[in-house]
Parts: sequence; C-alpha cells; structure tokens
Amino acid sequence: MCLVLSSTGCVTLDVPNGGVVYSSAQVVGSVATYSCDAVNGYILSEAGTRTCAQSGWTGSDITCERKTQFMCLTCESTLSPFHW
Repeated sequence: MCLVLSSTGCVTLDVPNGGVVYSSAQVVGSVATYSCDAVNGYILSEAGTRTCAQSGWTGSDITCERKTQFMCLTCESTLSPFHW
C-alpha cells in the first residue's frame, strides 16, 4: 500500500479497530496521534504517533490490541469512602 499523495502530503490513515486517530492535517510535518479504548481492554501495539514526511507516514500501521484480561483504570464506589 502506498501512503504518499505528493511531496507535500500524506494520505488519510486507517483508524484501528478499537481506537481513533487524531491529526490536524496531512501535510509534511503534521503528527497523527493514536489512542485506544482502554476501558474496553484495547491497548496500543506500539508508540502512538506517526509523522507525515515527504516519503509518507513514518513507522508502520498502528493497531489496538484487545487484551482478554484487563484492570479497571477508573473505578468509583458510592457506597462508602476508603479509609486507611
């Protein structure tokens, strides 16, 4: 798959299953940031950013991998406060 549109831009990146891609532009120098749905057990397969270069996006496709067991990152209890 060729990612290069021209010497001044990159094609739109695929959104990974269980994640999103944020990018303000697709011109040389712009950065795309990946994020995964951690609440549902998805984590990044590698570093979460890629940069648009003259030869296309740096790095390889980033995916969100679903872990079958995951820990609750933000749990709330309204029953009683926790005391030491």
